[in-house]
Amino acid sequence: MRGDSIIYDTENSSLNRKFGQITQYGGIRVASDLQIKEEQSLDIRLLPWVVPSPGACRVTKVGPEELTRPDRLPEFSAAKRIYKFMDAGYGQPINFITYNGLEHDDKFLRELFFRNLHDPWFTSGALKTRIDLFPLVQLIHAVDSKALVIPTTEDGKFSYKLDRIAPANGIELKAHDGLGDAHGCLDLIKIIIERAGWAWELAQINGRTANATTSIQKSVTDVKPLWLFTHFGEPEFIPVFPVAVSGKDAHFCVDLRRKDYREVFEGNKDKLLFKGSCFHRLEPKRLPTFVSEDLVRKAGIEFDALELLERAEEINGDLAFKADLTAVLLEQKYPKLANEQSEDRLFPFMTNTAKAEMRRFVEAPTWEERLRCRFTDPRSRDFAARIILDAHLHGDAEVSEKLVQQVRDICQPIMNRPFDGADARWFTLSHAMAEEPDQAWIDWALEYYGADPRLTGEVPVKVDKDVLAAEPEATPQLAFTF
Repeated sequence: MRGDSIIYDTENSSLNRKFGQITQYGGIRVASDLQIKEEQSLDIRLLPWVVPSPGACRVTKVGPEELTRPDRLPEFSAAKRIYKFMDAGYGQPINFITYNGLEHDDKFLRELFFRNLHDPWFTSGALKTRIDLFPLVQLIHAVDSKALVIPTTEDGKFSYKLDRIAPANGIELKAHDGLGDAHGCLDLIKIIIERAGWAWELAQINGRTANATTSIQKSVTDVKPLWLFTHFGEPEFIPVFPVAVSGKDAHFCVDLRRKDYREVFEGNKDKLLFKGSCFHRLEPKRLPTFVSEDLVRKAGIEFDALELLERAEEINGDLAFKADLTAVLLEQKYPKLANEQSEDRLFPFMTNTAKAEMRRFVEAPTWEERLRCRFTDPRSRDFAARIILDAHLHGDAEVSEKLVQQVRDICQPIMNRPFDGADARWFTLSHAMAEEPDQAWIDWALEYYGADPRLTGEVPVKVDKDVLAAEPEATPQLAFTF
């Protein structure tokens, strides 16, 4: 592999990736020969406005009393240390390796860096490779079922969870611990290289956004099928052909096994992507798993290569269909969020002026100097106010009463988040109570948040098939009981 690799894992306050919080980070930096160069393990203090999921506490066996301990690392300090640990240095290649991290850990880290005034696009760049071991393990099992031991659940289904995969393959794992899971991933990589070297080589190719873009463009230029591997319950090798572009860099493709692509399009113009559709949306930045025709045959998949090629040529020559599809995609509009938050505003990118202001705040040697920082971008101003308030509430920074009040005014909607209803997009006390917390969690919450009606049972929480129902909001509490 080119350069060092960072193998990492996070434990989090809930499954809410945009508004939740990393509570533990574990990372290992290894050289190209997989020898460990450096490790990092951080326990991060819960932010005052983030409600810890009782379910997450049960899984990690870390209760809310532990998450709010004053000696845990403040999130702002943790963000600086993690960012430095994961930085390759200018002009240096680096590899980011996770287990189910593309849809989970990376999004939590992106929000962590964003709201702590660092560059959130830490995995982007021509010299950066991203490898997610989760779909790689699924691909290996689909092609060579004997390469890895895949355990099954009680109902006979294969389980690809790391805490099941690792011990089944002789790996000692401290599960649901950031550094423990990172070490488990390192051991798993070594096994993959030994038993399925072809998969590791393919992962490095598929792990670069530029390669995904090239594969899509080559399929269009050569008018040939592009083989895509997916796994939504069952493994599937899908021959697709790119037909149109949606947005900046999303490619709509047709499943070449389907003859009815025209009929599906005509009958579903308002929603082309649904279960059973012949259309697929591929984004290079999401690193789709492309495989060769030979690998598909090795997996035991039978297909008529000539028929697929002829259908690709047919679709490519159907100029009216491609024009109609492009027109439909251009007309698609995405409604703006009614209650947009700073976390929702990853775009537009920060200007150079805003980036300089962020660096000045982050690198300031004292809190007094941070208090004097000014921001032209309202997102930076909002996040800086939160950082200062968190530090003040925990005694990390001395702030005058006048400035404290200004910061509180900015942060008031954020401080009210725990008390919002079950229809909120962030994890609230309503969501927590729907997870049926034990009495210890409730006792902690009563002391931490005060006697909120949800915690005392005065406002019942209804659950319908695990979907939290909206409910009347209680009068919001304007300050926590520290």
